[in-house]
Amino acid sequence: MHKKRVITALIAAPLLFLTLWFGNSAFFLLLTAIVGILCLAEYFFMTFKFGVARFLGIFMGFLPIAFSISFNNPEKGLFTGLTMGLVISAMFFLLTFDYWDDALASWGKMILGISYVGFCIAHIPLIYILPFGKKWIVFLFVVIFAGDIGAYYVGHAMGVKKLSPKISQGKTVEGAIGGLACNLIAGMIIWFFFFEKLNPWFVMGISTIIGAVGQIGDLAESIVKRTAGVKDSGMLLPGHGGVFDRIDALIFASPALYWFLQFFDKWRISLG
Repeated sequence: MHKKRVITALIAAPLLFLTLWFGNSAFFLLLTAIVGILCLAEYFFMTFKFGVARFLGIFMGFLPIAFSISFNNPEKGLFTGLTMGLVISAMFFLLTFDYWDDALASWGKMILGISYVGFCIAHIPLIYILPFGKKWIVFLFVVIFAGDIGAYYVGHAMGVKKLSPKISQGKTVEGAIGGLACNLIAGMIIWFFFFEKLNPWFVMGISTIIGAVGQIGDLAESIVKRTAGVKDSGMLLPGHGGVFDRIDALIFASPALYWFLQFFDKWRISLG
């Protein structure tokens, strides 16, 4: 498993960077849409056994992603897609109420998929189209993936105290601290190459914040998997599980970074 994990990472990481840095915006947005659909599919196949609910959930969860990419005002598209998804989901459960043992719980799972997976992933294209957006996407990916790697290896080497044993047996407090340290180091490396005009304390702060939020996202996905009774969300990435497993930390970190940058932009702080 460890060997497969390393090989997959060594192949995927350079391809991702080359695609991001040298590819055009249309290709990156298409890649984001594909990743979003795969994550939504993994989520809804874990949480629903009813085929129509699965595919309707994927469709509705994709609306915020599609609208954020296609609308001239991406933020308007983001919230329009979310609203449409929530309304359509309500209509679906009104029409199929008698088929569910617990319609409210099932509707809650569908709303969670639309908002937690679809809405949050839709922030990645929003970051990309910001001024210096390509650099911020590199910052986001490097910081989050460095934290994942740091948490994994520090946890395996030094982990003793369980972080949340009922949710994830593999995660430790020591691993979480190691992950945050790697978030910080990675953020400062990207600052040196891309954002030397920014206050380094700002970069340190944002690296730590999105790293911590990313760990919450990782545990949130673990709740979904434990409830569904599965170890991995899928098998597409050898050694890593599914696409949802691989980007679980990005799912919360992306909106955190976007709104963090928007907040500071409103205060006319240079972010490039």
